[in-house]
This record gives sequence, structure tokens and C-alpha cells, in this order.
Amino acid sequence: MEPITHMIFGLGIATLSGHDLTLTNPVYIASIAGAIAPDLDILFRVGGELTYLKHHRKTTHSFLSVLFITAIIPLCINMFIPLESFWETFFGAFGGCISHVFLDLLNSYGVKLLWPFSRKSFSLNLLLLYDPVIIILSLTMFFARNLGNSIMYTTTAIFVIYLGMRYYFRQRIHRYLTCKYRHKKTIKIVIMPSLISLFDWDFLIETQKQVFVGSIKTLSKEFNLKRKLKKHSKNMLIKLAMKTRLASIFKRTFRTLRYFLFCIFKD
Repeated sequence: MEPITHMIFGLGIATLSGHDLTLTNPVYIASIAGAIAPDLDILFRVGGELTYLKHHRKTTHSFLSVLFITAIIPLCINMFIPLESFWETFFGAFGGCISHVFLDLLNSYGVKLLWPFSRKSFSLNLLLLYDPVIIILSLTMFFARNLGNSIMYTTTAIFVIYLGMRYYFRQRIHRYLTCKYRHKKTIKIVIMPSLISLFDWDFLIETQKQVFVGSIKTLSKEFNLKRKLKKHSKNMLIKLAMKTRLASIFKRTFRTLRYFLFCIFKD
């Protein structure tokens, strides 16, 4: 997710504390800070793009980092604003930080939750990087915070239902593509939310000889096959490319894009 969505979602999380919003309320400050803090891995850009790709959504997005960031935020706030309750501020930061990791888990890029014990990236491929539904629900929770707990419960229920619907439609499209390409000796099918459309999905289908790349609409299943790429895994240039540092980072970081490394050369 991009920073604005994280910040608005963190604001919505802070409303659960029941506190009034003020510029000096440490719970709101902690929640918003926690919601954007994991993206401080952008500082790795100082070491160059390769260093940034290697560490993005890893070092600051793991469970271990969440605990560390959550503990640091109240201490930093206390240097400027005396805390009435350390634990309220702590849980505000924790809620914001967890919400950030959770939202990133729901899109295609994924997060390395178990770093430094594992480099595996986890992704649920459900939400757009900029999801308008999430923003609307977060703003609703914030602006309707004085209308009682029923609004909070209703907004949370809609959020859960929305995720369930996204999961259902993704699985439905997966079954459709599995059936459509059943004679192609399919190895893997990856369904990803579109970058720009709430009602479209992108897909990648790997078979023994080819990789198909395209998009499909959620309801009508209108099909747009964009590319057919032949696999050339025995090509010497590809073998050399796969041994480079950039290729190793792509294989570890971009779970889906690694398939394209076999397909960049055509006859």
C-alpha cells in the first residue's frame, strides 16, 4: 500500500481508543507513526536501488521489527509530550504498525514476516496498492467515531466481507483459468489484483513451454491475453543472467516476476 492509505488506516485504528483527536494526543500520534514507520526502509535507497530492493518490505516489515518499532515510538513521543499512559500509546503504535504489515500482506508484493529467520515472502494477492474501499472505510470509522460502537462494528464487518468477496472472486477466476487452460499442461497460475482497476485482475499462467500474461474482469470474465512468451530456460544468456545479484534479488523479492526471467528472449 502507498503511504496515504496506511496513514488513513492508522487514523481509523486510533479511533478505537475512544480518545478525541488533537494534535498533541499521543495515542493518535503513535498510531499514525506506527502506520507509516515500516516504510522507513526507503532509507535503504541511500545504498542504491539494489540495496533498496533487497531490503524493501523485509527488515522493517517482520514481526520482530514490529515489536521493536512499537517499543521505540512511545519513548520518542515521551521526549516531547509527557505520556499519561505508556501502554495506551504503546498499543496505539502497535495497532498502527500491525495494520501496515497486514495491508501490505494483502497486496501482490508481499512481506517477509519471519525475517531474519526466513527470507520467504508472504502475499495474499487481494488488494490494489491504492484501494479506494479501504480508504473510504477508514475515513468512515474516523468521522463517525462519535456515533457509537455500532458504527465501528459495522465498518469492521464490511471490511471483513470485502476481503471475503475479493478472495472469492480471485478463487473463482483461478478456477475459470484452470479450466480454460486445462489442455496446456499448466504448471502454475498466479492471480493478482490489477494495479489500477478495482474490478480487474491480472494473471500469469506458466505451462511447460509458454507463459501467458493477461487480464480478466471480475464479473463478466472478459478476457484480454496480452502476451504469449516462449520459455528459453536453456538459453546461455539467461543462465548467465540468473547468476547475477539482480536476478537473485528478483527471485527472492518478486515472487511472480521471477517467471519472466525465463521469458525475456524470443526466437
